[in-house]
Amino acid sequence: MFRNYLKIAFRNLLRHKLYSLINVLGLALGMACCLLIVLFVQDELSYDKFHKKAEQIYRVAKIERRNDELVNYPLIFPVVAPKLREEFPEVLNAVRFDPQLSILISREGRQFLEQRFFYADSNVFDVFTFPLVKGDPKTALKEPYTLVLTEEMAEKYFAKEDPLGQTLTIDNNRDFKITGILKNIPHNSHLKFDFLASMASEEAENPRYGKLWAWSCYTYLILPRDYPPSELEKKFPDFILRNRNEQAAKAWTFYLQPLTKIHLHSNLGYEIEPNGDIKYIYIFSGIGFFILLIACINFMNLATARSSNRAKEVGVRKVLGADRSQLDFIRNKKLGFDKEHVVVIRVDQPEMRKRYEPFRRDLLQKPGTVSVTGSTSFPGINPSLSLFVPEGAEDKKSLTLRNVFVDYDFIKTFGMEIKEGRDFSRDFPTDASQAFIINETAAREFGWESAAGKKLTDLDRGSGYVIGVLKDFHFRSKHQKIEPLVLSIRPDERYIYFISMKFGQADVREILSFLKEKWKEYSPGRPLDYFFLDENFDKLYRAEERLSQIFSAFSFLAIFIACLGLFGLAAFTAEQRTKEIGIRKALGASAANIALLLSKEFTKWVIVANIIAWPLAYFAMSRWLQNFAYRISIGLWMFFLGASLALVIAFITVSFQAVKAALANPVDALRFE
Repeated sequence: MFRNYLKIAFRNLLRHKLYSLINVLGLALGMACCLLIVLFVQDELSYDKFHKKAEQIYRVAKIERRNDELVNYPLIFPVVAPKLREEFPEVLNAVRFDPQLSILISREGRQFLEQRFFYADSNVFDVFTFPLVKGDPKTALKEPYTLVLTEEMAEKYFAKEDPLGQTLTIDNNRDFKITGILKNIPHNSHLKFDFLASMASEEAENPRYGKLWAWSCYTYLILPRDYPPSELEKKFPDFILRNRNEQAAKAWTFYLQPLTKIHLHSNLGYEIEPNGDIKYIYIFSGIGFFILLIACINFMNLATARSSNRAKEVGVRKVLGADRSQLDFIRNKKLGFDKEHVVVIRVDQPEMRKRYEPFRRDLLQKPGTVSVTGSTSFPGINPSLSLFVPEGAEDKKSLTLRNVFVDYDFIKTFGMEIKEGRDFSRDFPTDASQAFIINETAAREFGWESAAGKKLTDLDRGSGYVIGVLKDFHFRSKHQKIEPLVLSIRPDERYIYFISMKFGQADVREILSFLKEKWKEYSPGRPLDYFFLDENFDKLYRAEERLSQIFSAFSFLAIFIACLGLFGLAAFTAEQRTKEIGIRKALGASAANIALLLSKEFTKWVIVANIIAWPLAYFAMSRWLQNFAYRISIGLWMFFLGASLALVIAFITVSFQAVKAALANPVDALRFE
């Protein structure tokens, strides 16, 4: 019996090649897409769950009230970890991480700039499951100037040698002893590092480190199983009041983030690395479900010839084929500064900062150089915060504002526009100590209609006067609103963290060769650490770009699968109505009438599907746009355009079979009657 079933099935496949191909291909593509999305979602949900104590680990984060605004950070003060362990028995363990932006590591004349270098407490292996291939996890990071590195880095620096007991030189002035080799960090960890140095090293250089309420690091706690974290959170206000002061207790709110929720539920400022987003998991899960649904509906439609169920398959296309304009806006909206042809050099060592001025002059000698400037920050990273008191402030109330120390030509280098007043100038000696330039948002915050000449007091540096107002520009990504910003001339070279060079239409390779040559003259012991401003700024939207590519790919597949179904249904309908078409043609119907007859039935379902899809698409896009402080508005024209495209796609898909049926000889259809 089973053998007969197989024969019949095989004969049907051969007899109805087109339908078989459409059915098998559509269902196979749908299942494959669904499986790929399931694997992606599963991977995103697996972040940090490989730790044995994952369900007990929490990160301490902070909400700070500034000028009636809440600022949310995953960083906390170094003193918090030891204090929590000391005062609360429910805190079973606490560990701190202090990532370094860029570290120079040397061995036997070879030098590398490494970005994934962390300091960590010695008990890190008691909290997290980062297995050591070699070394004792209990003592590996106990002593100052000890270091563990991953297998990948051990291969990079030591090849086939045994790294244990050997040393690596950090920043040309400290030798760290290798005390352990880590397994490579899994990709599904929000903590990704290549080197772990002992926190005791930082404490050896700064004995007050563990008592600081000013510096920041990442702090993780272990709580007992089934212990509600909210119980500990209730005790935080008294903890801050007891250990700090009443003002801090009013301004700060400490809270706990579950380790396994950080990757998908935490998108705060100063994250260790860009995280995912749970909203995208919901979206992709929906996409996977709908693609499989489309494939199944196609399969059932061709099997049952009930074309009325097609509304779902076509309607979902509008949701999946979201307009690309949520991303064109990101790419093309004016930033308020010119990010093109700017190379930024990171300056970490104090010796190079002291040589900034002659280095700047040498760079200006290069033909094609437009300007060179130094600063503590640049567009694309968060500036530091300072307290200011503006003229006319009620009760001389201070405001916490973003503050950047800059050199002359900062505004020129980044192509910013001055709306009122003037730029910093060497022709005015007082600019170096008493001048401020603010942005439009700061002027509005201060309530100043005309800001030039107004008095502004920096509680750290003293009073001065506003000499200019900059047009607002995006110092950070468009996810965040533009904040009040104050620029002031650097007090001395200690504040030169970055050197920015603007060049014209010169050969980039020639510029880089020149920079490396000059850098070697001034800092022979450290390689040039540089990047281009446009590339660095574009990284802020890399997640959106990646999601755009994934959405586009699955949208295409969804439309393709839906079109397969439409094509099959059109062919099936034309075959079922062969005799009707023949009679109509014999009675005088034109080919155009026949094609229109077959097409309009599909068209009405596409229109109904779009009407159903519009509110779904509007809701989904509105929720996604809430992630951006600056975004496009969703207009009706987008929905009409989407409906038109859906109609065109459906019509093109159906028209082939409709025209084929309309042009057929009616004698062939009626000869057996």
